[in-house]
Amino acid sequence: MKIEVTADDIKNGDKRTCVSCPVALALGRALGSYAFAGPISLFPYSGSTLRIDTPDEVIQFMTNFDAGLPVQPFSFTIPDALLENKEAR
Repeated sequence: MKIEVTADDIKNGDKRTCVSCPVALALGRALGSYAFAGPISLFPYSGSTLRIDTPDEVIQFMTNFDAGLPVQPFSFTIPDALLENKEAR
């Protein structure tokens, strides 16, 4: 599943906040629920116990965004199991 972090996500995201950073906004939009995006794992706030390791490129984006460095829209891929979890709800 491809997750698109858009310019709007960057504009509306909050620094150092795992539930409203640009990555969490993009992940939540893709999954149809609130999401948590941290440097260790990503997961939906849907009561699911499913967690995935945060990809290295996402960690780098988060680090740069939180430091106030310029960042650009980007995309990353997560396992399709998260999409299947969304469809099961």
